[in-house]
Amino acid sequence: MAQNEEVFKFLDGTTDNGASISFNVETKQDHYSANFERIINPVELIVEIETGNNVIMMISYDGGTYKTIDKVSSGCHRLSLDIDEKGVFPRCREISIAYREMSGSAVRIGQLAVNYYETEEQDQDDEQVEVSNNPVARSYN
Repeated sequence: MAQNEEVFKFLDGTTDNGASISFNVETKQDHYSANFERIINPVELIVEIETGNNVIMMISYDGGTYKTIDKVSSGCHRLSLDIDEKGVFPRCREISIAYREMSGSAVRIGQLAVNYYETEEQDQDDEQVEVSNNPVARSYN
């Protein structure tokens, strides 16, 4: 006699066997300066969410842990980045961006831009030198 086998439905509609499907996208660590050694000061993210609700935007500097920036929904959003109590922007060589959405609704990301200051600063024997304040933007489509 044949045994009854349980049938699972993988990614059926908006669920995975009855459980909601979470949306998690992380960009690779990317350096933004023309020279890898140079430090940048990221200022803001501009993100366009074509569809989606409660998309959590996160950022990681130089391979560190992700920090939550804000929660966004459909539309275009300008998100300011961490400015410390002294009014100083973060400093890093590489940035990774993460998008997270856990409600199970469909998500579509349109565009992402990172506005930052490119500096002449670089770490040399634990000595830091800072020279420039020219804002630069980088976009992804």
